[in-house]
Amino acid sequence: MPIERWQGPVTYELPRPAQVQPQPLAPQQGAHALAVALQPPPLRMIGQWLRVADLLPAKRLIKIAASGMWLNLYPNRGAIGPDGYLDLTVPPEQLILASAPPGALLGKIGGSTADRITGDKKADGVILFPIGTYCVVPPLEKAAPLFVAVNGAQTLADFEFQALTVQFWTSEP
Repeated sequence: MPIERWQGPVTYELPRPAQVQPQPLAPQQGAHALAVALQPPPLRMIGQWLRVADLLPAKRLIKIAASGMWLNLYPNRGAIGPDGYLDLTVPPEQLILASAPPGALLGKIGGSTADRITGDKKADGVILFPIGTYCVVPPLEKAAPLFVAVNGAQTLADFEFQALTVQFWTSEP
């Protein structure tokens, strides 16, 4: 049995908005001033795909692990992570990739941040696949960028990323 010899990881972490400084409240008569800690606002972005790696190497296996949380993709649903909503049925035409659950983290190798391809409209040289929390991608013919999106979101502004970390490792096939 061969021993896996993974190199890496290379890590992408979603940039966070600047922390909001606690502001003292004006004291009421007979009360003391209080400081209130506020959470930073969620990061809002535009476009459909978020670039997480400039170039993945050619001729190597690629292992990808993801973690994170996003909100407001579907009304009245709680926060979701990379594996998506396993109990939610959505018409396939509303998803980027019909074979993956709504809300799942998707990967795209090649293309650009502005591509509007879906699973049934693949462009030449572009690979579209579900990442979830873990996946392995077969060796690429040529180096290409890695982008991520959330299945069911038509743009990155359709939901709020609370956190996102994507790591990848490479190995000889």
